[in-house]
Amino acid sequence: MHALRGGDVVGDHTVMFAALGERLELTHRASDRAIFARGAIRAAQWVAGRKPGVYDMQDVLGRPEPKVGLLNVGEEDEKGNGVVKEAHQLLKAAHGFRYAGNVEGRDIPVGMCRGRPLDVVVCDGFVGNVTLKFYESAARVFIGMMRREVPDVLQRPEMAKVLRVLDYATYGGAPLLGVRGVTIICHGSSLPKAIRNAIHVAHQAVDVHLSTHIGEELAGEGAAR
Repeated sequence: MHALRGGDVVGDHTVMFAALGERLELTHRASDRAIFARGAIRAAQWVAGRKPGVYDMQDVLGRPEPKVGLLNVGEEDEKGNGVVKEAHQLLKAAHGFRYAGNVEGRDIPVGMCRGRPLDVVVCDGFVGNVTLKFYESAARVFIGMMRREVPDVLQRPEMAKVLRVLDYATYGGAPLLGVRGVTIICHGSSLPKAIRNAIHVAHQAVDVHLSTHIGEELAGEGAAR
């Protein structure tokens, strides 16, 4: 963590998450003392009275219950096949998160549904695989079009961040649910960059005790029934 105050610098704070050959930085800069003071007071109010422990970004941002949508061919309750309709009813009755209802494929890239943030999209493995492969190819088409029409744009430094977002290898892989432990599923044609980032995902899953937390949640649901 780096913090700087002095002269006309009211508040300059940076938190760094470093790994071999790369690092992620979150920076907050305030040039107005009133803004900085309000932020400090808000943080103090948030933490006051809370039990000692570690809180994640969802807690701090006031989103302890993620918004979940079910991927379907339309938003109406009667849309979808039998499995999707049954899943829709089960999710409506579930607790621990906010169910947004049926969402469509167009809602995924923007992360929004009916004007509100969408955190998680639920679907079966077949549909999920097709969706991921589609967006992977859409990214390649987009980059290819830019190389043909505006090649100079890709050379701009700020484009590096955009290209990282569009590159599946940036994310490496995702945890396989239903396994006691940490198992990461990667693309069948993953290159070394993707495997390296998948290892980072596995490390993160172990650090946050992902498997244990899922087991505790499921055990709690079973006890409630």
